[in-house]
Amino acid sequence: CSSVLYRKKNCNEILSGGLDCLMIRWDPDKLKIGKSWKMPGLSSGTRTINPPMIHSIDSYYSRETNKELVAVARGDGCVAMYDADAKNQHVPQRQQHARKNNAVANPDSLVWMALDDDKCHTASCNTVCFSSLQNNPRPVLLSGGNDSRLLCWDWNTETPLLYDVSNKN
Repeated sequence: CSSVLYRKKNCNEILSGGLDCLMIRWDPDKLKIGKSWKMPGLSSGTRTINPPMIHSIDSYYSRETNKELVAVARGDGCVAMYDADAKNQHVPQRQQHARKNNAVANPDSLVWMALDDDKCHTASCNTVCFSSLQNNPRPVLLSGGNDSRLLCWDWNTETPLLYDVSNKN
């Protein structure tokens, strides 16, 4: 387990992310797993080599929509966001096969994901954090990685990358 936090919407539940590429929503009252998300692997460039281990998670709760989103910093450099309220669902055999062939399929309520076209991290992403900007009513997502870059994302826009701060010499 590399990251853990209490949920903002339901403070009796815990979210954890680990180097086994799993994010888990725990129900400590019942001592059992409420939901688990397996990070899909992507095959393009360096992403094929690096597994999508979870290095950091953070959550954002919107009172307007009554939804909690969980951001994930992945070892393959991607930044992903999931619906924390997703339910485990039985997936028919045919759909399971189709999902294995499509890495960006939505088996676990994937809300948003930064990919190569979005200029995401070129090395492992180590941390994610929701933060506020002065003129933005909803928070932006910050991510930092081993590529010496700090990225600022607005996941609700056509071009989600707002800022790219590099510390390379």
